[in-house]
Amino acid sequence: PPVENLVYRQYEKNPDIIDDNSCYWFNQAQYEYLLTDNDIDVIVLVSRWVTAIEGSRFDNGEGGVERHDFPPHVDFVVNEEPVFEADYDKLRPLIIQQYRRSLKKLIDSGKKLVVVYPTPETGWAVPNYLANFIISNSLSAVSPLTGSTSYDLFKERNKRAYELLDSLGEHKNLIRVYPEKIFCNSNVQGRCVVHLDGDPLYKDADHLSD
Repeated sequence: PPVENLVYRQYEKNPDIIDDNSCYWFNQAQYEYLLTDNDIDVIVLVSRWVTAIEGSRFDNGEGGVERHDFPPHVDFVVNEEPVFEADYDKLRPLIIQQYRRSLKKLIDSGKKLVVVYPTPETGWAVPNYLANFIISNSLSAVSPLTGSTSYDLFKERNKRAYELLDSLGEHKNLIRVYPEKIFCNSNVQGRCVVHLDGDPLYKDADHLSD
């Protein structure tokens, strides 16, 4: 409700802008809420950084291609005006710059900021992949390699995302969490696993299961 109230106040100011850039205004309202609510002293920030920075969905190179009817969309607004840029190579530096500014503002707010680095993408809906594998083979045929993806590909694809997050430097209010240390090079060298003893670690291609 506090966020909705903030969005509503912005809507009263300029209904045309909020209709055109609803994601932007909602995020701005959330941001203001996080910064101004004194009861919040720890912020945990999870994002699929690579999608916004690279402007593409994941292809694991082994048959797993994330399929959508539309490319990733970034609702980028400067001075309350939307920025339309067809050339993603020109838009990317603006996105990275704005990410960095927003993150630094959260760090400097005095609250603890927990930044979760990229979670490995899979390229396929993991529960479906495992079910099809078991049907085609057997439950006993499932190994840590089943459905796993390349760690080298993960590092290559997320290079710019890591550079962005690393550029924040060290700060007493900043805590970093690295999902790759759990998923990659753990059970299988050079691979990022997607299940644990047959239990899916993802509920689809990108979001972690409970």
